[in-house]
Amino acid sequence: MSVSSRATAVPVVKSHLSRLLTLCVTPIRFPLKALLGATAASSAFAASLISFWYFFSVKGLWADFVLPSFAVFFVYASVSGYRYLSEKKRAKEIKGIFSSYVTEKVVNELVRNPGLARLGGERKEVTVLFADIKGFTAFSERHEPEEVVALLNDYLKTMTEIVFRWNGTLDKFVGDSIMVFWGAPTEQPNHAELALRCALDMLGKLKRLQRRWVIEGKEPFSIGIGINTGEVVVGNMGVEGKKMEYTVIGDHVNLGARAEGLTREFDAEIIITEFTRRKLGETCKRFGHLSVTEMDAVRVRGREKPVVVYGIEPLCAHGG
Repeated sequence: MSVSSRATAVPVVKSHLSRLLTLCVTPIRFPLKALLGATAASSAFAASLISFWYFFSVKGLWADFVLPSFAVFFVYASVSGYRYLSEKKRAKEIKGIFSSYVTEKVVNELVRNPGLARLGGERKEVTVLFADIKGFTAFSERHEPEEVVALLNDYLKTMTEIVFRWNGTLDKFVGDSIMVFWGAPTEQPNHAELALRCALDMLGKLKRLQRRWVIEGKEPFSIGIGINTGEVVVGNMGVEGKKMEYTVIGDHVNLGARAEGLTREFDAEIIITEFTRRKLGETCKRFGHLSVTEMDAVRVRGREKPVVVYGIEPLCAHGG
């Protein structure tokens, strides 16, 4: 190649180089991973362009690098766009699955770390809480259905807000019963403490509701809360594409429901099992005015050894 030809080609090469580098470093609103990928790709493009420039200016060799470079850039952009849309779709699916169960804070954490939202079941230690209205059947018989539904919705709305306040995973409503658990889908090492604090908060808010209902001329009701801690299977259960439910199953879930039922037998508001008491350890001392009373060792279907249960009673009004 002649000197004049090389001199003429130099501005052209500089122009293409400038345009490509501009495209490579233009800010793109992608997530961090995509941004890192763009940085790596830009570095690779820059390295290849420098190589082309070296061979042209030093060795006098000319290669048509513009179209191949654009082709590589186009492929990278297409793959990045596909990955971005896939991640966005995955984030939307996670939000759709979990937005009804957990707080927005937990949903955002699941979007950032999709591995925490594993489909299917896995064994984890959790704390489950069951809350049920005492004498609800008799209460319903004494009131019109519309009045019962209005009162129940008022109660469930308040209790749900408290569950989310204490970062619980709302499993389900079964009539007047509420099922909640802690320890999944995100790790919560203090899940037993969170459950107990939630239960105390529920009682405190219920007392406020009761006072308001009396003023409004409505008959108030009381609740019983049972709490248990243990290893369960947690995950999405059901038929994919038809009916899926993020829930926990296992012996310790049944024991939590049994603990709630014992609140009527022992005339208590909150009952925890020996497993939750053991998990709490010295934590109870941080609760302030709290009475923890060993009730009895009760036999539970499916267990050979009786389970010791404890009654929990706040010695002063607890508002969370």
